[in-house]
Amino acid sequence: LRTLVDGVVDFFIERYGIAVPYLTVRFAADRPEPCGGSYDSRAKVIRVDCFRPLAHEYTHAIQSYLRGHEESGKPRANTGPEVPVWITEGMANHWSGIYHASTGDRPLPAYFAGTIFPEARRASVPLQSFEIPGNFHSGDRSAHYSLAYLAIEYLIDLTSEDALFTYYRRIFFETDWKSAFQTVFGLDVDQFYRMFEEHRAGTFPPYAARDFAPHANVQGTVLGPSGEPLKDVRVRGDREGPDGRTWQAVTGPDGAFAYPAEPGAYIVSFTDLPPDDCHFGWYDGDGELTSRGEEAVLVTVGDAGVPGIDIRLPAAPDELTATLCARIEGVVQGPDGEPLRGIHTQLYRQDRLNEGNATDAGGAFSIMVPDGAYRFSLSAGSCRLGIYGADGRRWTGEGQQPVVTVTDVVDVTGIIIRLSRPLAELCEP
Repeated sequence: LRTLVDGVVDFFIERYGIAVPYLTVRFAADRPEPCGGSYDSRAKVIRVDCFRPLAHEYTHAIQSYLRGHEESGKPRANTGPEVPVWITEGMANHWSGIYHASTGDRPLPAYFAGTIFPEARRASVPLQSFEIPGNFHSGDRSAHYSLAYLAIEYLIDLTSEDALFTYYRRIFFETDWKSAFQTVFGLDVDQFYRMFEEHRAGTFPPYAARDFAPHANVQGTVLGPSGEPLKDVRVRGDREGPDGRTWQAVTGPDGAFAYPAEPGAYIVSFTDLPPDDCHFGWYDGDGELTSRGEEAVLVTVGDAGVPGIDIRLPAAPDELTATLCARIEGVVQGPDGEPLRGIHTQLYRQDRLNEGNATDAGGAFSIMVPDGAYRFSLSAGSCRLGIYGADGRRWTGEGQQPVVTVTDVVDVTGIIIRLSRPLAELCEP
């Protein structure tokens, strides 16, 4: 194992002149299939279940090091703006792919043709939907990773591979990730999104529902109140049980969706696409929506599949968003009032409605939810920061757990959460 680890480290030194000091690599005692890994930037630990993810996770260590250290190697007090997930994971896939191609165990042409292009075509939403972790890590994750991979390959074709490293060095000096993108790559982010979608449409277009149909075991249609087909409604299935597996599909121009889901029992919900991301309701089994999770009908996916989840919305999506969902907004600050970027905010309602996103460069968050009482929690990576109320106070564990309540679709704004200690101290390993 040490020889294999040294091989990854030496590859990045010899090819790019980059190494990360003081890392610990921990291999799982039992190696499951499929295997995976993670990188903890606070503890400087890479954890992998088998060897294959090591180059990918070592790339995350490089990204973290470049953001958090000066050219001299001196640590910085903070790491600058948060980077979108598609950039972080797409770059890691790029460098991991180059490494495995260099060893001869995974030639890139065959890998792209046989795996990356077909997987990316399963991603039905645009690239900008994957700026936040919640969208990227739910649903068909392999499709999302492959789409991010191809976005980075396209960005390299437009600029250069060296610019990827420059981006992570530059991010500290910019007010937000988009300005760093413009500075380093010479492209406006929205311009890049448009160019990439055109490239995607001509090279690896998303599968239509009819393309999925021969292999899909979950299919259906979403119609409007007059029976008209509705495009761009997101359909999501959350599997019952501890693994939390999900699938996602987006309706096409004919209102149809299809997906090859793993066997299991799923609760199926319908939402608007980001940025609104308003939760319309759950499938009730009779072709209509229910606003209560406990009334949702479990859809069981087996060998025979589910031939038709057909739903008729009571109004057009934009009308539902306006009448069903309000915003919960606020800021997260450090002990001295400084804005904290990349803090994950999560709202959970007892009937299993779960929504969230990450704070932006100003520490601000904004989450669309229907009426209800929500448990509101914060986290930074794997570090849990606690449960908070609308007054910004952290729950101590005594007394009744606080909730943030939305009533009559009225926005809840002005929540100010100030952490009691620096994030590095709160998240010490």
